[in-house]
Amino acid sequence: KNNCIILTKTEYDPKRPQLKHPNTVAWNGDDGATSAAAGTVNTNSPGIRLSPDGAFLSGRGGIGAPEAKIFEVRRKKVKGVVEPVFDSISSKGVMTLVPATTGAKVADVAFCGESDNLKLHHVSLGIVGCDDGSVEVWDLDVDYKVGADPRFLASVRLCGGGGVAGEKKVICVAASVAVSSVGNDGQRDGNASLYRIAVATSDSALHLLSYNIETTSLSVDFSIEDSAHKEGVGELQFCPSSGHFLYSTGKNNSKEVFSWKIS
Repeated sequence: KNNCIILTKTEYDPKRPQLKHPNTVAWNGDDGATSAAAGTVNTNSPGIRLSPDGAFLSGRGGIGAPEAKIFEVRRKKVKGVVEPVFDSISSKGVMTLVPATTGAKVADVAFCGESDNLKLHHVSLGIVGCDDGSVEVWDLDVDYKVGADPRFLASVRLCGGGGVAGEKKVICVAASVAVSSVGNDGQRDGNASLYRIAVATSDSALHLLSYNIETTSLSVDFSIEDSAHKEGVGELQFCPSSGHFLYSTGKNNSKEVFSWKIS
């Protein structure tokens, strides 16, 4: 969106191979020029996650990160252009997501956004998947410009993790736009009151969760023990315009993509 491409790279120090130095850079999609304003952003993660509305940028954990920093993607108005365009990324994190479970590490981060006629707007929730098998929901709709912290809302433990060999842990998470719930009579509610969250774990299983906006409750709808990816799930992505389809790819640069219909 707004002709901006954001990439991240991980640099290794041969003298200290155990340390990684991620660096995130913003690129202009029109002429390939880099933005100096974003060249020094350090997400402390080899991967990045951009919120659906383009308002926030976050590291995705994955290297034993104790927290995930969220950066603000700033825009500016340009003469002759209707919508504001990319300006810069805040040099420091404007919010920090720290797992509620003591000692848990961040495995992945996702954002929940609302959709109106296929247009994404107003991301209000952050999803954190942890290495202890827990999934947490955080309220990002806070006045972070004056130092307010994200508010913890709910969590659920999928499996025991804690870094013990042979036990499950979260590999990646994905979150959908708000969707309407289905009542006991099988009819779909007209109000968008649910966010769907997909989670892949280290045992190659795929889990689908629902977060209810009204009751602030997080529940596991079902789990697929065999995700169809022999090497395990490497990445997940919901259809951007609805929460009714989920796409998955395997690890180790697998070229296979599976589409899942969520009903």
